[in-house]
Amino acid sequence: MENVDQMIIDSSFSTTKEFQNLSDLGPNQIIEGVIRCLWKCNPSTITTIPSYKMPGNAVDRFKIATKIAQEIKSLGINDSQIGYQTLLYPNVFESRRIFLALFERLPKEKVVVDEMKRTPLEQLKFNVGEVIAKQLSEHWTPEFCRFYDLKRIGRFWHTRGEDTFGRNEEMCNKEVNIEKEEKSVLENLEPPKIGEKPKLPPKPKLAAKPTTSEEQKEILSSATPSTSDHAGMEDLAEQISSKRSNLLESQNVLLRLQQQIAQLTDQIQNKQETANLNDKRLLALLEEGDAEENLEKLRNFVATAEERRLALEEKFMEAKAELLERLENAKSVTKDNYPESYDQNIINELEEEFEMKKRIQAKLLKELQKSSTSENNGIKSENRKKMLDKILEINAMVVKQNEQIRKTASSVQQIRREIVQLDGILDRTFTAVDRWIGANGNVYGSGISSSMTLTQKENKQMVIIRRQRAYKLLVKTHEQCALITSAIQTQGEMECQLDELTNKIEMETQKGVDGQLERLLDDLMVIRAENRELERRIENEEEENGDEQEEEKGV
Repeated sequence: MENVDQMIIDSSFSTTKEFQNLSDLGPNQIIEGVIRCLWKCNPSTITTIPSYKMPGNAVDRFKIATKIAQEIKSLGINDSQIGYQTLLYPNVFESRRIFLALFERLPKEKVVVDEMKRTPLEQLKFNVGEVIAKQLSEHWTPEFCRFYDLKRIGRFWHTRGEDTFGRNEEMCNKEVNIEKEEKSVLENLEPPKIGEKPKLPPKPKLAAKPTTSEEQKEILSSATPSTSDHAGMEDLAEQISSKRSNLLESQNVLLRLQQQIAQLTDQIQNKQETANLNDKRLLALLEEGDAEENLEKLRNFVATAEERRLALEEKFMEAKAELLERLENAKSVTKDNYPESYDQNIINELEEEFEMKKRIQAKLLKELQKSSTSENNGIKSENRKKMLDKILEINAMVVKQNEQIRKTASSVQQIRREIVQLDGILDRTFTAVDRWIGANGNVYGSGISSSMTLTQKENKQMVIIRRQRAYKLLVKTHEQCALITSAIQTQGEMECQLDELTNKIEMETQKGVDGQLERLLDDLMVIRAENRELERRIENEEEENGDEQEEEKGV
């Protein structure tokens, strides 16, 4: 096991030779070795874990430890015990197991196990050749990068390398330098100087032409009108306004007259049409040559109208007598052919049908009265009382539900406050215990001095182990509390989702009820239409039965 520990230390910490065993390593050194192994196994982890140094804050250390554990598991190391606690509170056996698993995932070219025994000279030659081959295979690095040992801390270039090499590229670029020189030469040249345009002397001002006294009088007389002209202008304006008003009145009168003329023409046309329709025959008779003869013919036709009426009545009576004789003959023939029992059976059947129709009529009338009461919203007093009682009950239920909602909301707010307070207390205790354990760990040191006795070493080792166990238990309780809070939050979210789903279900059921109501209303309308048709048929049958009874009475 000592050889294995030495191999782990040599491969993980090649530059340092302070540690001899894994028990000498502290949590920071173990995390550094694990990160270096991860960088070699998977170079992409450099982006996720850029540095191997652990922060001072406990929460940040917890996050980085969980991230490292996830990266270890992503390499295919399926060990359920590997977690943040194995890195923050390491054990010799657990750390050895992690390093061995990581060494198995290292590239084969980089794992070199030297089992040959060489002399010091051979070893020196081998080391020199290995270093030369390594330097030749790697990229060239400047002296200042080697001096500052930037590779060891995970950086492969100087911070100001880009600026310095960018300047060298600009200096080496000939075209850029030539353009800059041309610009500088052109800028130094002075622009051509052109003399300013000479200013011309101002033009002399010409004097105005003198006017005579007569012209001045005419201008003044034309500019100032007299009082008589002003009065004439006012009279003309009044006359124009009066004429305009008269013109508007005459236009209105003209429009009224035109409307009256159009109405009269329409009346004349209507009267002419009616006269033409009624008196075409009379006009045709009067327009002929023998108008007097035609008038006499009309008078004779009117006088003989009574005689013609009497003749037609006589003919009607004769035809009626003949028809009655034929009816009597037909009745006698039917009596001879059909017996009286047959007639009696037919009469009985008709009476039964008539009674059945009366019953149906009574039922339909009752249904009609019910439907009419429902149509006219004729709600009885008893039904109104029941409906009012239901409304009051619903209102009371709504008030109770509102009170319950308020109580639950206040209790939820109180619980949230308590959760926040407990979370803060828990975080504070966690940080305080972490600082206390860290301070005691610094006092005891990562390693154990050789001057102590075995009992003292064992006691201190036991104290450290107990503190680590206590810290682990504290972390577990912290995790459990976090899980509890997350579970409470998820439970609240689930309850909110359940409430939303119940509301949606109620809405969907309400939609289904609305659809059923629409269907029922459609069926009700169809039933009402059928009832109306049945009423109409019953009325027709009653009229037919009444006519038959009257005929039987007449017979």
